[in-house]
Amino acid sequence: MRKIALFCLLGLAALTTEAQTRFGIKAGLNLSDVNGKSDGESLGNTTKMTPGFHAGVIADFSISDNVFVQPGILVSQKGFRIEESVMGFTIKNTTSLLYAEIPVNIGYRLELGDNAKLYFMAGPYVGYGITGKSKTQVTGSPSETEDVEWGNEAGELKRLDFGVNAGAGVEISNILIGAQYGLGLSNNIAEGDKDNSFKNAVIGISLGYLFGGK
Repeated sequence: MRKIALFCLLGLAALTTEAQTRFGIKAGLNLSDVNGKSDGESLGNTTKMTPGFHAGVIADFSISDNVFVQPGILVSQKGFRIEESVMGFTIKNTTSLLYAEIPVNIGYRLELGDNAKLYFMAGPYVGYGITGKSKTQVTGSPSETEDVEWGNEAGELKRLDFGVNAGAGVEISNILIGAQYGLGLSNNIAEGDKDNSFKNAVIGISLGYLFGGK
């Protein structure tokens, strides 16, 4: 994780010699779920979205009048929920995972007039699991909450997560309003395989602000 972050920072430092740079803040809502399989069966509609948040800092490098690179350092909450019936009992589980995440998006802006722009962007991200909770409740019983076990042993979740983002939004003056989809590419189940996989999937709705003008 440190080597990846250092590589990104060195690349961004090189960009600043040619690009106009702005820095800002970003925060918003996450609607997260997972893709994958359990014993060869697709999770499909077994899991449901759960709300969370993301927040952090971003940089904006204008490579040209329209093209930009926008990296960031974010805290992002992901997870999923499951509700199923077993022998007349309803079992509800909500798993919440908190990641430190570095996205690096490349984008394109279109002028709309009156200091407004439409933008599209996409790029990779890498994340590192910080903490997690799993809350389970069975009908008629009090809920139980456990810490998520991180590691590379059976029954644990891998801390390293990576994938791709794609999104769009509007920039009005220095205010950013956008939405994006994050598709996890890494199997986060320790000792997982093609029949047992867990990949994050997140819809994010964000509000941001960039300091400085163009």
